[in-house]
Amino acid sequence: PLTNSTQVVYVKGISSVGDFGEPKAFWYDQTNSLSTNAICLATATGVGRWKHPWNGDVRAFGVTSEFPALATETATNQMDSRAMIQSAIDLMSERGGGIVRLPPGRVRIGGSLYMKPRVHLQGTVAPMGFTSPRSLASGQTSRLLAGTTLEMASANGIGEACLIFDGPRYYTNMFTQSFVNFDGDTVYYRSGANSVQNIGFVSYNWGWGSTNPWPVSAIAIRDVDGVLIKNCAFENMAGHGVWATGARGLVIEGCAS
Repeated sequence: PLTNSTQVVYVKGISSVGDFGEPKAFWYDQTNSLSTNAICLATATGVGRWKHPWNGDVRAFGVTSEFPALATETATNQMDSRAMIQSAIDLMSERGGGIVRLPPGRVRIGGSLYMKPRVHLQGTVAPMGFTSPRSLASGQTSRLLAGTTLEMASANGIGEACLIFDGPRYYTNMFTQSFVNFDGDTVYYRSGANSVQNIGFVSYNWGWGSTNPWPVSAIAIRDVDGVLIKNCAFENMAGHGVWATGARGLVIEGCAS
């Protein structure tokens, strides 16, 4: 932490000048201290701060795919990357949207991730070549399509949705419109302009006894339009692969369950 600083985003694994080690990873911006267009570290004095041109790679936030394998499919998770990935999604949304990139391998989350408007979550494409035969047993489906597996192991042992598009909470923006259908229900158009690509979803928890309003699923969508789900795989899910309501323009392409 920097002494007396009030605006700090902690960045792991990136060096910088001054208090941050080697030069060139950050530069000092004296003229636009309120900019949110880059990962920034506030200085203790003055109006400027160190900035880094973030490319959307969540590893800048300390996200790793090096977690040890879970001993059992019902194991609860004690360490995960959920908070760091959520920070990356939030920052990309503040910048106006863009691609948040997950690293290859098994990325673990201990709770739901909430998507924001115009943010795209992207894993890595699966490497070509598979052992013969192409088994669809546990662990194989996601590797068939995606080089990145998002592994849900809820810290409280209760199943949750991995990825949530919550229109009423996060998508009430300038594009929101509504109409009343024949049943008298108010239906909303909330422009999402989102995509989820090259990710395998795995869950290790059932939803018994849960008070969570979201169903156990890989992806849950409520009142968000224009979502593309492409080259994703859903395995070992105790609930739905994709659960959606009020999701006009939803496209699911090249996926396996």
